[in-house]
Amino acid sequence: MFASKTTRGFYDTAIHGDNMPADVVEITAEEHAALLDGQSNGNLIDYNEAGYPFLADPPSPTAEQIQAQVNAEARAYLLQTDWYVIRLQETGEVIPDNILQSRAEARSRVVNIEV
Repeated sequence: MFASKTTRGFYDTAIHGDNMPADVVEITAEEHAALLDGQSNGNLIDYNEAGYPFLADPPSPTAEQIQAQVNAEARAYLLQTDWYVIRLQETGEVIPDNILQSRAEARSRVVNIEV
């Protein structure tokens, strides 16, 4: 089994013959299996300067990605509880205080999105 840093791929002579990138390095079947197992568990396959693959932790989410997740969760909650607002408008039935409080908290977490 072989690995290529430039293509970030794996090669097998039984399949690829000599048709492999120039930078391939040989790895064992066990190393290959461990790399794929680690990747399926959330790690990334990276390569050292010599071209050998290793497992790396995924990068931490950016502030923008974190805020996007917060926004999505807050908006989902607001959508799930919009029926209370509609019911209030249509029937006058009061929205429970805990729902009002949770909706206000959800709106306060949303950034750059009009809710």
